[in-house]
Amino acid sequence: MPNEIIIHVDRWPPAKDGTKSIFNPEHGRHPLVRDLLSTAGDAIAVSGWQRVESPLPVGLELVVSRRAAFGGGADPANYIGGVCDVLQAERQGIQPSWLGELAGHALYENDSQVREIHYREDTSAPGGYQVRIWTL
Repeated sequence: MPNEIIIHVDRWPPAKDGTKSIFNPEHGRHPLVRDLLSTAGDAIAVSGWQRVESPLPVGLELVVSRRAAFGGGADPANYIGGVCDVLQAERQGIQPSWLGELAGHALYENDSQVREIHYREDTSAPGGYQVRIWTL
């Protein structure tokens, strides 16, 4: 199994915002959740990544283009929280029908495994964002 996986998404990250769950199809950011999970599934297929089981720790790096950072209407903490939630397998209170086949595209078991976090905005990137997960 590779010790890291990198995901590139063309839109902005799904951000938590204190309203309904971003997993709920009625939430305005739900399409961003689906984009991240779909892209994660593609990266899993290409790389051979295996979901990291709890309690093994992982690191997470989120690099957001300046355009995506401003266009997404959220702050870094909410982007990180949203990405961490989306990429975990344990999703309390989430209806399976909300995600369909995308529900299996998790990179780690629980976001409590994320023990190292890096965030930065990339002024040279034309758009989108990149997530890198690695085993510690």
